[in-house]
Amino acid sequence: MPAALTAALRGALVLGGLMAVAGLGLALVNAGTAARIEENRRAARQAVLRELTGLNVEMATHQDIVACEQGLVALAMVERGYGGGMDVVVAFRNGRLVGVRVPRHTETPGFADILAPADWIGGLGAPDGANIDAVTGATITSRAVLRARAAALNRHQEAAPWCER
Repeated sequence: MPAALTAALRGALVLGGLMAVAGLGLALVNAGTAARIEENRRAARQAVLRELTGLNVEMATHQDIVACEQGLVALAMVERGYGGGMDVVVAFRNGRLVGVRVPRHTETPGFADILAPADWIGGLGAPDGANIDAVTGATITSRAVLRARAAALNRHQEAAPWCER
């Protein structure tokens, strides 16, 4: 076997071995931190829900009714934004829309800034919140939130009264 081929094969084997060790290391770190990451995500979702509803409620991934107590109904909707799926929670108190929040999303960090309650999304519970068509620079993301809001409004109107069941 020529020396150049032997050197290239040796280099490829070394590189392959390094890649395998690095992959194994990443897999071990991922497995070791998965529970902590999920717990942090759950705590962040709960903080968003607490801020929106004023109650200490959990958001189960398989339920669309997050809260149904003290005149409050919070519906979890799933929409597709620019970066993929996003959870949108829409809250109603005594039949009136009071707020919209996005506890989980995969949007691009710069575009995701529009999902903060201090931005336009915080005003979606206001009477004139229905006059928003989209947010410039994040059209797909904002329209996904507005679609979720509209779907929650429809679902709430079709299925009310909620807490009597």
